[in-house]
Amino acid sequence: MVELELDKSAVATIEKALETLKEDRVRRVCQAASKRAATTARKAGTQALRNIYAIKGVSVVKSGVSINKLNDGTEMRIKGGYTSAQKYFKIKSLKRKGVFVSIKKATETKVPNGFVSASGIFMKRQGKDRYPLKGIYGPALPQMFGNETVMNAMQKEGMEMYEKRLYHELERALGGN
Repeated sequence: MVELELDKSAVATIEKALETLKEDRVRRVCQAASKRAATTARKAGTQALRNIYAIKGVSVVKSGVSINKLNDGTEMRIKGGYTSAQKYFKIKSLKRKGVFVSIKKATETKVPNGFVSASGIFMKRQGKDRYPLKGIYGPALPQMFGNETVMNAMQKEGMEMYEKRLYHELERALGGN
């Protein structure tokens, strides 16, 4: 969970400004600032993910992260199951010795008993026998977003944007630019 906090020195200034506004307007100011902070946090999170993991497309990440408005702010939900190794992760090489998959950047791991089926799906045998077969999957999207480096990047960028947008929205609501 990413939590955003304001500097204590800024709270008094914000409270004075909020006293002059109607309650509904204050809620809209907070919603607008938090929505912008959530989109910035999502962007920072996807950039951090792409620095750590060998993900092919950012659209995969954005489709699993939704931003919803709430009465008192914004909620960011991360959902998604385990992703197929062939679809979302860069395949370093298909060698005669087996399938090598790189989930994290600068790492290449051989998948034991791995092969590419005739339909192009990455599979592996569960034992010495021909069957049963099992698909090769990477980590789930929420698991990747749970990485400490990704969480720190999201929290830092989101908090900076929240403070910046809150001041901007308050100024706008009070009749400034």
